[in-house]
Amino acid sequence: RSGSTDRDIGEVFFGEREKKRAARFARLQKVLDDNLRSLRVIRVGKIRIDIYIAGITGSGRLAGVKTKAIET
Repeated sequence: RSGSTDRDIGEVFFGEREKKRAARFARLQKVLDDNLRSLRVIRVGKIRIDIYIAGITGSGRLAGVKTKAIET
């Protein structure tokens, strides 16, 4: 379609479920960015992957989140 934009493409390929998931990840990223410095992402594994997102708090302590992903 002539004159389409990235937004148009997103609306075509991503439904409400994907948009809500993206919004949750954006909120998580903001919380991490606002509260931690020197953020690092560490992935461990090949198919069942442990994902650690960690950084340093304002008081100098290590903090973060851990999640899992499965890649097929």
